[in-house]
Amino acid sequence: KRSHQNRSTWQWWARELRDLPQRESYERKGESVGGVWVYDETVEDDPLGIAENRQQVHSSMYQNLRTNLPREVMGYSDFWFGQIFEDERRFCTHREVRLYLEAFADHFQLRSLVQVNTQVQRVVPVPAPQSAGTTAHDRAEWPRWQENWHFGAFRMLGQLQFSLLVTVNSSMDPANSEELLFDGVVVCNGHYSQPRLPQVPGADVFPGLVMHSHNYRKPEDFAGQRVLVIGASASGEDVAREIAERADVVHLAARSWQNPAWADATEPIGPRLNVYRRPMPAQLHADGRVDFTNGVEADVDTVIYCTGYEYKFKFLEDAKLFAVEDNYISPLYEHIFVPQVAPTLSFIGLPWKVVPFPQFELQAKYIARALSGRLELPSAKEMQAAISEATPSCASLFLG
Repeated sequence: KRSHQNRSTWQWWARELRDLPQRESYERKGESVGGVWVYDETVEDDPLGIAENRQQVHSSMYQNLRTNLPREVMGYSDFWFGQIFEDERRFCTHREVRLYLEAFADHFQLRSLVQVNTQVQRVVPVPAPQSAGTTAHDRAEWPRWQENWHFGAFRMLGQLQFSLLVTVNSSMDPANSEELLFDGVVVCNGHYSQPRLPQVPGADVFPGLVMHSHNYRKPEDFAGQRVLVIGASASGEDVAREIAERADVVHLAARSWQNPAWADATEPIGPRLNVYRRPMPAQLHADGRVDFTNGVEADVDTVIYCTGYEYKFKFLEDAKLFAVEDNYISPLYEHIFVPQVAPTLSFIGLPWKVVPFPQFELQAKYIARALSGRLELPSAKEMQAAISEATPSCASLFLG
């Protein structure tokens, strides 16, 4: 079995299948198992995070981030997060979450299941040959997957349903690549690394820094500046208030607000009363001015997009099994399985605005039972019908 991941979703997957004789998990970069919770002071050389040849930094964690969920609801069912590592607060630091994930991996002896510094580059299905002794229960009709990878991950072959193309990074010697076949592929690569950018008129001529919050780390970098933050979800509100501690003034602009009454607010907020809520910018200018849609003008030095992230599965593009449109992956049964090849290709951690770790755990259990034969999924036709019949709210990636 195989898991490709860049965030903490892999841990419950490894936990569920750790007793099977054939399983591998790959971490794209670094030596830690914390995924997105590993704080990295490094930022990308492209502040917008879109250049193809940029030196990519996986984590979008900033220095002072704390959880927006209490720790008691964040943990896995058999490893309580009530225990204190360094920070006893209920809404704890990112480091506390990382320490919890590392302790979880150590407690269940999961580190040996992870091949770090290994990047999955290509995943494609190939026909699965019939073999002697294969029964209908073995699902011999499942496709295989083709894989090529760099670095010393060990080969483990089961029913040879899958193969993946994997490289450590683009600078590795192609002579070290290798193809492997796997029965199952579980994608746990997360979705907080590829910035999602708005179209703001005049951004190309604005003289100051235009960046995405993916490359934001600490408020000291904006001391004395006039900053425009675009986007007012959790990160936008948090980043704006944090930067306001050091900046001269912060304009927080958004199309919609968590509290609709804020759309009409005119008084400054924050401890220093230097954060102003604004509608979306209508135009940025070459002299550093910004025009808002309500006619207000302001001078700004820096623009920060807190506008979320895009779902990217570049390594699966050649498989052509699903489409990604506006961060909705289709077709997916229960936000997990691709009907055409289920259960051999599955995803963990796609829905958002959820309580993540318990969700990962339940999805991992579901996938493990399907791959092990303990649970029989509906037919591809039935799964597709269920997807087609889903209500708009169920078809989105919001749960609850």
